[in-house]
Amino acid sequence: MIGSSQTRLLLAIVLLVAFGAGFWAFATRTGSGRTDAGAPAGPTVVEAAVESARRTAGTRLVPPPKVDQSEAIALATTVLWPMRVRLELVRAAYLPIDGESAPVGSGQDARLSGRLTGRGGDGLRAEVHFVEGPNEGTVLSTDLEGEFGSNRLFPGLNIVEVRRGSEVMARREVRLRQRRDTLLNIPFSKPAAVFGRVLDDQGEPVLGASVRIDGRPGRTDENGEFLVQNVAPGEVLVEIEANGFANFRQLLGVTLGTLIPKGRLVYALRPGCDLEIRIADQVGGPGPAYVYIQSSIERESNEDRNFPWYELNPVEVQPGASVMVRGLPPKAISVRTFRAGARAPRKRLSLQSDRTNVVTIPLTAGELITGVVVENGEPAADANVRLEALDRVHATLSFLRESSYYLETEVMSMLPPAIQETRTDRDGRFTFGVYEDASAVRYIEARSSDYSSWAGRLLRAGERSVELQLVDKSLGDSTVEIDFVGRFQGLPIELVIDGQPYDSFVIPAGDPLEIEGLMAGEWRLSVDWHGEPVVTDERILLEGRWSRELVTPVPAVDGQDEEDWKRAGKSYPR
Repeated sequence: MIGSSQTRLLLAIVLLVAFGAGFWAFATRTGSGRTDAGAPAGPTVVEAAVESARRTAGTRLVPPPKVDQSEAIALATTVLWPMRVRLELVRAAYLPIDGESAPVGSGQDARLSGRLTGRGGDGLRAEVHFVEGPNEGTVLSTDLEGEFGSNRLFPGLNIVEVRRGSEVMARREVRLRQRRDTLLNIPFSKPAAVFGRVLDDQGEPVLGASVRIDGRPGRTDENGEFLVQNVAPGEVLVEIEANGFANFRQLLGVTLGTLIPKGRLVYALRPGCDLEIRIADQVGGPGPAYVYIQSSIERESNEDRNFPWYELNPVEVQPGASVMVRGLPPKAISVRTFRAGARAPRKRLSLQSDRTNVVTIPLTAGELITGVVVENGEPAADANVRLEALDRVHATLSFLRESSYYLETEVMSMLPPAIQETRTDRDGRFTFGVYEDASAVRYIEARSSDYSSWAGRLLRAGERSVELQLVDKSLGDSTVEIDFVGRFQGLPIELVIDGQPYDSFVIPAGDPLEIEGLMAGEWRLSVDWHGEPVVTDERILLEGRWSRELVTPVPAVDGQDEEDWKRAGKSYPR
């Protein structure tokens, strides 16, 4: 928002989530695994706590106002390179700490950055959506240069889609590692075309198979052949579905602007297996049981990971009923079941394509955490409630009894021992499973249905009942003001918050940079100009308004001459 005098640029930036807590979105999802008996392959609405095992609270930043080129020129600056301002949230003030346990959001330390480019190498406006995996629900937006990023992601394998409007431009598997950087650059300037063929296990063509390569659709003809065009280069995801066969997925390397000819790619589909899942016992609840199916083969190679378990899980089964799941691969599988207030053993079986495979899952009584959300002395109906381990990654690995490498073996959402979400009933009540073995101390948080009020605290081992009193709470109510002193002309600014870049803009001479809507807490600030450090990793405690004067480097005051602009490939402002 630019003031009426055009002298101050207010960047309204709302941090919706910090360290995996804060505002979160509930979403409807339909799995692509095939089920019968009137039940979908995955939950279609969020009604039970276990559903949250699939959800993750990503960090979504609302971009600041965009300054177009005409406005930047009107500010008349000869400063060629922007002042780069980086802010990174270290700890949100509203999140509780006790000095003995890990901070809320520990383990959310993987970093992703990249650039999307179109024709001529220009930056591409688009969004990067995490659609499967531990960061599901996170959305990153590109700036004018096509750059995007985040410093606050969970490690593990993820499926991301590059979207522009309703169009899926690319669909990739992204491997994120703890405390490490991952780069994802996708050029769309010279797309490739891919021919291929789909056969059955007898070598006969499969007619009508649905093929997706990098999210781009295709379908096989009577010869089992397909053509998919407009495929961006890189390691792309191939996904194939056909009635009667097990779903198939594989990674494929595609080169810029090439044609993969007929005869080179041949995919053989295996017969699909049917699995009937029975939940015999009416134990626990409320809500359904959620069943997660995965390969039981440990340390599968990338070539063996050819079934998209992420599109199936979790399977929703009502206790006392059964669900038929179709299109599974003929292999050994592992079945884990979760229901609030119940315990279920892990089941293993080998699927066979010539029969209906059946797994019966017994439930025994388990402990429940019960609670109520209250606002102004009245029950808060339809409030959003989340219970999460302080370190979701550690809790997941602890429950599975696996090392950190396990995160790279399959695309997996967070399981209920790491995070649960639900909504309160009309009496403001909710229930969760316990799972203290995975995390003794947890964080519980509630928000009103309109997100205007909040309550949250640590939940310690042994607590089984909790009351949360909602109070009005604005998380984005703090401002950083930086005055770059000594200037007589406009100064270009490049802003990056938690790894997410924003459009460059110009602040007028004599006016400070103001960044509003920031979360109170501890931040890390770095500022540099054309590689020259101005501030490096300065810790700031932000509550309300924080102001600082910085000496502007002389070249950022005087600007650059026409020859410098020419060498940079830009037109000198006149």
